[in-house]
Amino acid sequence: MLAVLVVIGIVAGFSQNSARNQGRSDALTLIVRSIISPGSGTIDSLFQVATDKLGAWNEGPRLKLEVERLKRYETAAKMYGSRIEGVERQLQELRKSVQAPNFGREKIWIRITGYFPYENRVTVNRGREDGIAPGMPLVNSDGLLGLVQTVDQSTSQVLLACSPTVKFGGMVLNKAQVFGIVKGQTPVRLVLDVLESGDVDPGDLVYTSGFSTKIPQGVQVGTVVEVIPDQSDGTRRILVSPSARVGTKLEAYILK
Repeated sequence: MLAVLVVIGIVAGFSQNSARNQGRSDALTLIVRSIISPGSGTIDSLFQVATDKLGAWNEGPRLKLEVERLKRYETAAKMYGSRIEGVERQLQELRKSVQAPNFGREKIWIRITGYFPYENRVTVNRGREDGIAPGMPLVNSDGLLGLVQTVDQSTSQVLLACSPTVKFGGMVLNKAQVFGIVKGQTPVRLVLDVLESGDVDPGDLVYTSGFSTKIPQGVQVGTVVEVIPDQSDGTRRILVSPSARVGTKLEAYILK
């Protein structure tokens, strides 16, 4: 057996030397390469996959921090956008209030410092020293909010138009003017009682009539919701949705 291996070695050596002298690979080398090369390619592929996986694992924490940072930027951008929209709305409301008609009166700008919903009352930061007197109307860009009830040196109490104790002259502007008395009922409902004939329809606007030394004509009060005729005395009760409500606007003023 040993002799056979020696002979094979001598023959293989002779073959390799002969092939090398001719600039080519011998048959035995080609056979060995064909066996080893596929395996080495597979090993290289496995090594590359392992390297990629390790790189991804190493990058994972950094990528997670980057995603969290981008989410924080997105949240901050949304909050900033909301604040900008809020400021723009306030500027628009302030512009509307400034441009609103003064009905021939002086506007005394106020700040509501107290709100008492169960009493239908607000406290404002203007009083006797500012020339405020009972009966003067509190108005914002939407319309009539209420009437001054009592006045102190630097503050005043205002009864809201929705208070059942508040009464003032009102009119419906349609094809003809229909006059009556507006009374508060609930925070979302006023009542206009009228004796006059004339068309009144849901959607018509109600304004102050001006039959008062303190309340000018033309301040918007609300919108007609329903007309209820009273067959017993010929009057009509007109249900009105108020135009102005506390809390919907930051700017308001008293017409002096």
